[in-house]
Amino acid sequence: MEEKKLSFEDRIDFIQFQIGKRKNGWTLSTLEWEDVSQIILTRVWQKYHTFNPEKGKFEHWLNRLISHALVNLLRDNLYKYVRPCISSGPSGGSCVKNTGGDGCSWTKSKTQCAECPLYAKWQKKKETKYNIKATVSIENHDQETNNIISDSIDIAESKKVIDEQMKVRLNHFEWSIYEMLYIENYTEDEVGKKLKYKKSKNSKTHGYQVIRGLKNKFISITKEIIEEHALIP
Repeated sequence: MEEKKLSFEDRIDFIQFQIGKRKNGWTLSTLEWEDVSQIILTRVWQKYHTFNPEKGKFEHWLNRLISHALVNLLRDNLYKYVRPCISSGPSGGSCVKNTGGDGCSWTKSKTQCAECPLYAKWQKKKETKYNIKATVSIENHDQETNNIISDSIDIAESKKVIDEQMKVRLNHFEWSIYEMLYIENYTEDEVGKKLKYKKSKNSKTHGYQVIRGLKNKFISITKEIIEEHALIP
């Protein structure tokens, strides 16, 4: 079959395999790999129509796109998630005074700055440490950073919208699977074991067919949410 006739669905196993090859190189602990892989897969789907087989092989195009996505995730999460304005404690979520971007409804300047005691404490004790971590993480991904043009998206807000919409659109069972995979960050095999599914002879994952079928449904619904809410520019 010619490359140009293959749909995204035809290539999904190959795409997921290529994304999975980057797992061991992911060094950022503030964002779990399961979320990273879901975000990248969604990005590939959103850009899939731009692939032109006359300009090169699909594998090359795909891996460059994955590299773009990884660098953007590194940058966005290293410099956003660490501030108390963005990550307010172990439970996650942003500060209630965060008005978006660098805005703050509590400070006189209406910006996220050292006028806030929590921000001042972070700036004094943690900012340098996180900047060092940022440098190390970027250096560890220097293959991804070469010749890449940034196309930033608001990862935290997009993920929040997708999660909220999923809870509404899925039934109780489907939501429990989605929650385990993409919020609690269990692996597919761990989810299968929790549900007491058996492992087939040709699979290393418990409940492979059921979970894979649901993941495909989650991808389809995620596409709809992204289009309806214009989450990716």
